[in-house]
Amino acid sequence: MDNGIASFRTALRPSATCLVVEGEIDTNVVADFTAAIFDVVIVADAAAVLDLTRVTFFGSEGISCLITGQALANDHEVALVIEPSRIVRRVLEIAGLEGHFELRRSV
Repeated sequence: MDNGIASFRTALRPSATCLVVEGEIDTNVVADFTAAIFDVVIVADAAAVLDLTRVTFFGSEGISCLITGQALANDHEVALVIEPSRIVRRVLEIAGLEGHFELRRSV
């Protein structure tokens, strides 16, 4: 899915299904980002990875999507792992939410 501001694609890794996100996460892409997270969580066996290392803008709408995705992952007993870009990590730190998610460096 590519809407000009952000793109979303699924990639299979040996241990997890991965959503690779590039671009800006703002009001214009909230529905697409949420749907893409849901699609990855629903098909994941044990873990779903959100590769956000190429995200260049991350607004409060993005935080809302991650919180919703985390709730869905919890409901499906799937680990939601986030590989944040510097900007994503910084936004989560400022919001005091870095401890709410499993953050790790990309592999």
